[in-house]
Amino acid sequence: MEVPVVPIPTNMEVSSTLMRKCRRMGLPWFGFSTFIEDNFVIPALFFRQFCSLATDLSVLKAIRRCKKLLVFLFSKGGSDLTKNEIVTLLKYDAWAIANMFKAVESLSVAQYQQDMKAAHGGIQGTISHIYAVQRLWLNRWTGKGANELSIVQLFQGELRGRWAGLQTEQMAYVSDRTDEELLAPFTYKDLRGTPFYQPLWQQVQHVVNHCSYHRGQITIMLRQCGVTPVQTDLIAYYRQH
Repeated sequence: MEVPVVPIPTNMEVSSTLMRKCRRMGLPWFGFSTFIEDNFVIPALFFRQFCSLATDLSVLKAIRRCKKLLVFLFSKGGSDLTKNEIVTLLKYDAWAIANMFKAVESLSVAQYQQDMKAAHGGIQGTISHIYAVQRLWLNRWTGKGANELSIVQLFQGELRGRWAGLQTEQMAYVSDRTDEELLAPFTYKDLRGTPFYQPLWQQVQHVVNHCSYHRGQITIMLRQCGVTPVQTDLIAYYRQH
């Protein structure tokens, strides 16, 4: 997606013009809006810089060239997560998954593979879906691997090993990022090929939340199999750590 050069708007026009441009690009507007209240000049200069870069470069490269300004603008919302908080979420996710496996490993093969008419079949299908989605997002961040949801069915005996490798890669990636990189917009395409530009920390947070959502479904299916699920609540993780 290329962004054409547009005339630099006057101070009276800058807010609405930037807003339309941001919305077309999928960028959040709140940062620009707050900044414009303080100073009209800097947004206009940034807008000129971005548009001139975007005529010759991809939007992604243009965003990276304007990174420092974008980090400032994206961080105006006041609710950004720090690197330490993101690392804590990943540690919680690993802890919760390991606890979930304690219950899943008590199932018979038939129970584990049973189609329970859930969104992804049964317990095996739901666990495999969680794994595939986490792998997909890691592929997007690292640029390694396809931007597609792999069709995989994980067996009980391989759950811990497969997840240990994935979690090691996730943690290594986030640990190598700076707070600035986690705040900065990071481009990716969804499964339909639509590009999005969102701070990296929001994407990591989404991955953890997605897993929590489907663990809830697995908890229901475990109860239907007569197995008592173990504790995976975030507050329980905080109590233990």
